[in-house]
Amino acid sequence: MYFPDFDDYTYAESFADSFTQAKEFLKDHLLDDDLPEPSEVLPFASEGQFTSFVSVSRALVN
Repeated sequence: MYFPDFDDYTYAESFADSFTQAKEFLKDHLLDDDLPEPSEVLPFASEGQFTSFVSVSRALVN
């Protein structure tokens, strides 16, 4: 998964595991208060890919 606001990636073996990896990635940044300004435009997705905005509250990652 690519996080354009962080210009960073996380890797997973499966689609389901990608959400676990994303949650851990965001948890680390939320706990550090290391958050960039959120994007207002979704990045381009190649064929077979998708993009989505994600909102995560601190309560979801505890």
